[in-house]
Amino acid sequence: MAYNALTGTVVANNATVFKPSTNGNNFNAIVGEFWGDGLHIKNVARVVANPVNDYLVTIGSDADSLVGEENLRFNGSRLYVNGAATASYLNLTNLESPANQENTTLLAIDENGNVFKSNPTPTVGPLYSVQFEGINNGATGSSDFIFNPLASSLYVSGAMSASALQLTGLPQMDNPESTTLVAIDENGNLFKSVPAPSVGPIHSLQFEGDSNSVTGSGNLTYNPNTSEMSLTGNLVISGNITAHTFDVIHTGIIEIDASGSTHFGNSNDDVHIRTGSLSVMSSSGELFKVDAINKTTAINTGIIFNRVAAATDYTIQKDNYIIGVDSTNASVTVTLPDASTLTDGQAFIVKDEGGAAFTNNITISAQGSQKINNSNTAVLQVPYSSIQLYCNGTNKFFIC
Repeated sequence: MAYNALTGTVVANNATVFKPSTNGNNFNAIVGEFWGDGLHIKNVARVVANPVNDYLVTIGSDADSLVGEENLRFNGSRLYVNGAATASYLNLTNLESPANQENTTLLAIDENGNVFKSNPTPTVGPLYSVQFEGINNGATGSSDFIFNPLASSLYVSGAMSASALQLTGLPQMDNPESTTLVAIDENGNLFKSVPAPSVGPIHSLQFEGDSNSVTGSGNLTYNPNTSEMSLTGNLVISGNITAHTFDVIHTGIIEIDASGSTHFGNSNDDVHIRTGSLSVMSSSGELFKVDAINKTTAINTGIIFNRVAAATDYTIQKDNYIIGVDSTNASVTVTLPDASTLTDGQAFIVKDEGGAAFTNNITISAQGSQKINNSNTAVLQVPYSSIQLYCNGTNKFFIC
């Protein structure tokens, strides 16, 4: 058997399948192993002419033919499939929006990841109405529930329930008096509320007046520009006032006239500063006065000093003033505090209260290298004698 090249022009169904090359030297040829029955050539794929140029070629009903498949087309940039398609992976990019969505067949994906043809459900209701499931599993919408994508606003007419509701980015109303508001009642329910018109001058605080009406007064105002609230008249408070800073600014006389006690501060490190003179009065007259101008203090009462008793060795504490010592049983040493921990001018008195200082001396001792006058110690040797000392707040004590 010989092998031949089939040359020339091959025509099927009045359409050219193969034809010689245009340069006249070489020919397009169907090359292969051919055999036949004397009338037909076998083992040669025959191409059936396609009515549309972008049909993809598949094997026809005869294994020896190639047929253009009208349900599978490719025009060089787009692939068209009319029927079911199966793929282990599908990546859809650069999808275009159809010109007429209502008449477009869509691709949908079910819960098993299968892609299938789906006709879009026609929308029901006015423009921008939110679609939800209605009767008989059909979609529907309502003018009572609208989302405007141009204004990014959701409009709800009716009751709305939510476990949590967060409202952010709320715009300032152009005309609050003519605007319907959303209010929250004591049970946390939202309801429509029409704001009551304000009464009174600008910045006046609104409060309930007669017949459940809203009113305001120029005697009670709040200016948001200066963050100041102004009250003309009396302020009566039943309860507590809490403030980080509490300033009372007045050029006249301020009176706190009420029975009961007044407390300032709640911890030892609180500091209460006042400027000017201070007087403490009683029903019988002035008890105590600090004169800020003349820098004097007048005390018109008895004075109680802090006194501690010691029968054995004792170290004076910073809040002590009188140290009463009884050395009847043995000599006693009283040690002064470190002068650097005291206030300049702070004083102490050590007294022989037992009258035994002659027999059992009472020694007052400074700490370390600190001095009492020019010595490290001072001694009480006379019965019922005493010694008063003050410090410089650094390293020395002095006997008065």
